[in-house]
Amino acid sequence: MEHIYHDLDLSRLRRPRRKGRGPLGKPRGQARILSDTDLVRLEQHIATASNAPHSNRLKVYLTIYAGLRVGEVCQMLVADLLQKDGSISPFVRVRARIAKGNRERVIPMHPKIRAALVEFIKHHPNVPYIAFSHRGAKPKQQSLTALTNYLSDLYQKASLFGCSSHTGRRTFITNLARNANGTDFSLRDVQRLAGHARLDTTEKYIGLGENLANFVGSLK
Repeated sequence: MEHIYHDLDLSRLRRPRRKGRGPLGKPRGQARILSDTDLVRLEQHIATASNAPHSNRLKVYLTIYAGLRVGEVCQMLVADLLQKDGSISPFVRVRARIAKGNRERVIPMHPKIRAALVEFIKHHPNVPYIAFSHRGAKPKQQSLTALTNYLSDLYQKASLFGCSSHTGRRTFITNLARNANGTDFSLRDVQRLAGHARLDTTEKYIGLGENLANFVGSLK
């Protein structure tokens, strides 16, 4: 039977890739989780090198302090952050129409998002959407591809390597999970805020700690 395979180019045969793995079968690297120092560096870069810092700051904050997906940010309206009387809402509302899986969720508004929103409205009072392009005479709503590329480029220029458009959301979920320790909240609450249908999906976003000795030593 050996002659059957004589003319077969075995180099063209490839093992099927496992989901979540790279070309060599190794796990794909996850987006970097931002530290407090990273956040300071990022904020300074936006303030000094951005052509529209008020818009860009709000977009980034919605990923870091509300855990929004990039697709949700690019479709979010200013009205989603306001109450019916025009005042700022205490929540970030992700409409079912723009949320993954058509599952609406409401996230308490972080003070940094609120402050950034005030500045956004002050400098862009007539722009109805959060993510917009500055090219051309009129602001144009930013596409998913454009916003994804912008965030990746932003981190690169701020010398925050290993980051991607997923960095803000992963930072939000990881920080919530770590802060849940010692509080009345749990990973189920993190799952709800992240908008995940399954808890194991939320767990994949959570970064591991570095000093396990201190972690174990914290037990009383």
